[in-house]
Amino acid sequence: MSLDSELCEIKHLKAGMELSDAELVALVRESHIKRAKSRAMWYLSRGDMAKQTLFDKLRRSFPDYAAKVAADRAEELGYINDEAYAKRRLQRIIDEKKVSVRMAKQLLRQEGIDPDLVDDAAEGLWYDASALWDAVSVLESPAEKVIQKVHTPHMGREFEIMMRAMSR
Repeated sequence: MSLDSELCEIKHLKAGMELSDAELVALVRESHIKRAKSRAMWYLSRGDMAKQTLFDKLRRSFPDYAAKVAADRAEELGYINDEAYAKRRLQRIIDEKKVSVRMAKQLLRQEGIDPDLVDDAAEGLWYDASALWDAVSVLESPAEKVIQKVHTPHMGREFEIMMRAMSR
């Protein structure tokens, strides 16, 4: 068991000082929370993440109560916004991994983001124009009167692109 050194200074604790069990438990609890908050800020300085992801990372080093308090405080201060994160992350997954919206939504849910937030984030999401226009140009190509499928296997979104192109 260890206590945060700054907390010891604030509480005027000295080596050899006698504390009751209740006082010691309260100090350890306060120390865990203080250190978890500090670690949360460190994680968030490294990159954007969902509240659940932050909580899971903090739980590896701290008790659940400290991880929860730290994650809640980060959200309260506006350092975490799961709704905005879901929108950014969803678009990033689609752009970088070249997957369909449905697959990107599934990946976000696996990251621990609330399914309702994921669905809201995906609402009105458009695909990148280059893939859509490629599909349209293939449809309008005079050499290709009948097309069974727009083949973009690395993108995993053949059907959705085809439907957008056909509705044009």
